[in-house]
Amino acid sequence: VLYVDTGVEMPSISEYVVRFAEYFQLPLKILKSEKDFFQIFEAKKAFPSPAYRECIWILINKTLDDYMFSQTENFILIRGGRAKQTTPNAKTQRFYTLKATNGKEITIFNPLFDLSEEAFEFYLSQLEEEFGLWEGYKKGFQRTCCWTCPFQKEEHYEAMKKHLPFLWEILKRKAREWKVYE
Repeated sequence: VLYVDTGVEMPSISEYVVRFAEYFQLPLKILKSEKDFFQIFEAKKAFPSPAYRECIWILINKTLDDYMFSQTENFILIRGGRAKQTTPNAKTQRFYTLKATNGKEITIFNPLFDLSEEAFEFYLSQLEEEFGLWEGYKKGFQRTCCWTCPFQKEEHYEAMKKHLPFLWEILKRKAREWKVYE
């Protein structure tokens, strides 16, 4: 299991990932990008663009790619992305392959990509029964995202105000200081 810690994960996500890997007896490697969210976006004085979501590329995808392409093992990257989460510029699909300049390939598999809501809820309930879901969902958080993510639903921000007021104040301050894309 590879997990990328962006430095601004929602509190308790990293702990949930560690418990998950231990429960299912999976080896876990925690990766971090060379720079964290604030090192990158403070310099720009801007939040990530909603069209390009460069934060995902810089903080997560590049970190994963660099690690996987540097290893001798072959990888199948299993992700939780769904079709309704993709941006117009995304090339995401259920299966696709990344190729490095050295010819190494990594297969990406998004098993949830085109599931109906009914099928998704079924699998979610199975996980909840077997291991449990991240506790943030019960508090109203919508996604297991970075707390700095500007691509949230109103319910997510309301949960943040209520349960993470310290982080909410930082996010509000950055919204006054940085460019926020429409």
